[in-house]
Amino acid sequence: MWSSSLTDSTLRGLPDIEILTPGNRLQGIREIYDVCSMPLIYDADTGGKPEYFAVYIKMLERAGVSAVVIEDKCGLKKNSLLGNSVSQQQESIETFCDKIRVGRILPALILMYY
Repeated sequence: MWSSSLTDSTLRGLPDIEILTPGNRLQGIREIYDVCSMPLIYDADTGGKPEYFAVYIKMLERAGVSAVVIEDKCGLKKNSLLGNSVSQQQESIETFCDKIRVGRILPALILMYY
């Protein structure tokens, strides 16, 4: 299964710009696992700051998430469905690598990026 910020935001009538906190989204994960035990891939958008991402990953692992996907965008996340109508920049290689490093602290989760 896939848990996306787009669906979580839309469910609440909010824009898909990382406005939901990890706690907001984790409640949805818990509700999913109340009725289903399939592996879940979690779209963590940009993952936020590396310092926060390490904590975020620990929370996701405890919630039972199987894999996390992060984007290499920097700044405020904008939905990819907006296409070229919004300006989006890639995170620096160094910053993105740091984020991946801190996210790999817990080997039980698979960390993916695109």
